[in-house]
Amino acid sequence: MKRRDFVKSLPILAVAPSILSYTQKEEIHLVALGTAASKMIGRSSDNLKVDSITFITDKRPRTSKMNCEFIQFTPPHSAYDYYGGHRFLKKEVPMQLELSDQIKQQLYNLQGRIILVAALGRFTGTFMYSPITNYLDSKGLITEGLCSLPFEFEGDFWRKASIKTANCFQGNQKVLDFEQLRKQKGNLSLRSAFKEADEWLMGELMERLG
Repeated sequence: MKRRDFVKSLPILAVAPSILSYTQKEEIHLVALGTAASKMIGRSSDNLKVDSITFITDKRPRTSKMNCEFIQFTPPHSAYDYYGGHRFLKKEVPMQLELSDQIKQQLYNLQGRIILVAALGRFTGTFMYSPITNYLDSKGLITEGLCSLPFEFEGDFWRKASIKTANCFQGNQKVLDFEQLRKQKGNLSLRSAFKEADEWLMGELMERLG
């Protein structure tokens, strides 16, 4: 190559590494499981540095600002007891739940880094967390988990069920025990306790996103 032609190519060579690093940037996908996690992430959706957000819950969060994917999930009829025209969630661990084709397809399309966030302590988060992480692992997808254990005042059954779910975790999963907040800050009011819990969970998420 002539010296004149080489000098002309220098600007291209200088820019090439930045182009390469951009094209190789790993996508980050956030999956919020259950009502509490979906509401929390919906409120902060515009400030999260992610490529997509998927909500798996009963209703689309009204506070979500960016274009997010919503997949409706409600507990099956077998999860309820019925009395006097009202229904109540049974306090028993259900059989292994199957993921719908819609959930499987959405998860499979999330090529990149996937962060699953769930506040354990209710049906969706507690009993859908493991089937989702198992499915993602079976497809060889890069998955991180961030979830929480409920306060003791939320009920003995749900706390024990959540701990049982958390004890089955494998891989890169982090569990926050909300009861630690009461040990650190005393007997918080209900509103203060849930506010502190949301801030802790969101802080951990923001730290992961960098």
